[in-house]
Amino acid sequence: MIKVKKVAMYKTYKTTIRSEREMKKTKAIGVSLIMIGLIIMLHHYIFSRRIADINDILHHEFFEAVFLTAGLTLLISAYAKQRSETK
Repeated sequence: MIKVKKVAMYKTYKTTIRSEREMKKTKAIGVSLIMIGLIIMLHHYIFSRRIADINDILHHEFFEAVFLTAGLTLLISAYAKQRSETK
């Protein structure tokens, strides 16, 4: 009976460590995507002196939106998952 409890506790501990690693990776990827989006915005501002340009909507602005949205989504989901696990 004691061995079964130890094995179950070890599996739970191992799962917790794995999910913490995955959350750290998710947060790192989210921050990286946001940084890439901000760098693209900075690049666009340096060269065209505008943050958004209607004529260039299919080039810079599209990728800015994709990177920023993906990064924010990953960060929000990681924080929500972390908050639900601590309760």
